[in-house]
Amino acid sequence: MGFHRIRIWLLVTALALGIALPAGAQLMPEEKDALKEALFIGNITEDELKYERVQFKDPFRMRIIDEVLNQPIETADKLMALHNVAKKSMSDLIRVGRDHIIKNSLQAEVDAPGGSMFPALPESIRASVGILVGGLAQAQVDVQLALSNLTDDEQRDLIESLPVLAVEEPKVTFEFTRKPPLSRTQILALIRKVDLDKLLTAGLNLSTAVEKAMVGLRIAKADVPAPVKLKVNAVNIVVLGSGDDQFQGKGEDLVIDLGGNDQFTGRIGGGIGKASVFIAIGGNDSFDLGDGSGGSGVLGIGIMRKVGGRDSFRGKSLCFGAGLCGVGGFAKEGGDDFYDAVSLSEGFAMFGVGACIDTSGNDHYTLGLHGQGDSRTLGVGWLVDRKGDDVYSAGGISLNSPLFKDIYYSWAQGSSSGYREDTGGVSGGLGMLTDLSGDDTYISQTYAQAASYWYSVGTLFDGNGHDTYTGYHYVQASAMHACGAFLFDLRGDDGYLTKFGASHAIGHDYGVAF
Repeated sequence: MGFHRIRIWLLVTALALGIALPAGAQLMPEEKDALKEALFIGNITEDELKYERVQFKDPFRMRIIDEVLNQPIETADKLMALHNVAKKSMSDLIRVGRDHIIKNSLQAEVDAPGGSMFPALPESIRASVGILVGGLAQAQVDVQLALSNLTDDEQRDLIESLPVLAVEEPKVTFEFTRKPPLSRTQILALIRKVDLDKLLTAGLNLSTAVEKAMVGLRIAKADVPAPVKLKVNAVNIVVLGSGDDQFQGKGEDLVIDLGGNDQFTGRIGGGIGKASVFIAIGGNDSFDLGDGSGGSGVLGIGIMRKVGGRDSFRGKSLCFGAGLCGVGGFAKEGGDDFYDAVSLSEGFAMFGVGACIDTSGNDHYTLGLHGQGDSRTLGVGWLVDRKGDDVYSAGGISLNSPLFKDIYYSWAQGSSSGYREDTGGVSGGLGMLTDLSGDDTYISQTYAQAASYWYSVGTLFDGNGHDTYTGYHYVQASAMHACGAFLFDLRGDDGYLTKFGASHAIGHDYGVAF
């Protein structure tokens, strides 16, 4: 079921009546009336949109997927409200993601070590470091409790197999994988042993601790003459000074950089089977990171925060806000920045939450496959850019064959996909791209710009600006097979270009496109 004709009528009616477009929380009453009139012209009522589209049961399906299929117009309001959470903190985004996967646990208070435990550090940052160490120590315990039903070998099997299942592309390899991957059936059996609620709540708690600590770190005028290395409460800590550093991360639990124009390589802020935090304050920095880094969690929690500067973020796969059976949080404040990743990055999640946030600046995002607000089973992947003229580009790794000889999959810019089988398969998740303002450019090939496949939901929200959308096929509100695709662009003179078809609000085989 597609709403492309409805959308045209809605906009014409809004213009004719002088209706103001909504601020972003929900459809306005006048717009809902116009939508009813458009349906009437097509000899359809709202009640007739509510027919059974859910053909299979699936223990891994998120509730919002069924809501989209059963109540498409009502759920449009819910999705618009979700996009408005993008104005809030990283913890708020993680909380939304967790609550849409599993609603349960309350947030716990974090016990922080006293400042006297860090005599080698400037006094002005000791309290903040104490909060971070307390949060990380608790997170490490919670991660191990969440994984306690798995043997060490089973944990390793999941760490090596989940990325392969998520990307489904042999061209993409991972630095930390050595063994042949498990089958999907074997992976799902092991996932059932994970306390996903405890794992996601641990990610939320650690993100909250990071936000508390950054209050002091932002205003502290602190420096260290040489890198300081500590171990407190089993947390490995590195503090870098305000000079220009070259640092190769080796999976430390906590890295804090106090300034300077720095170069970072290796693995920082990557929680593979554990929790890890990276924070950098000021400077124009360059990041060239490996797999599972820069705010990614694989059976764990990884958080990366960067304040100020014009930065270059280059990574392989699973970086810049990626949660794979875990929580990955990345946030950059200010500056004109460049992002480049191979796959499963820039806001990707499967069995978890992956959030990538940029607060302002004219930014450029490039990606090969799966990211920029993309998800798979029980994942909430979310890319948020709040301000600036931005460019989003995705595709170029995985050929969409045999349909095309030279066109690639994107799976990006507000997309999600499940695993289709005639017997039901496995559902996808919720993929979201939220851009609140600026004249933006969205470039993709297939499956992007609010696209979904098989019991999943993909949604893109652009709040303001003169924007350009370019795609090839299955883009711009394209819902293929019992799924939902919602594209909201509220203001501006925009251009929408597709080169083949299945776009501009097309719902196919029980699909709901808006």
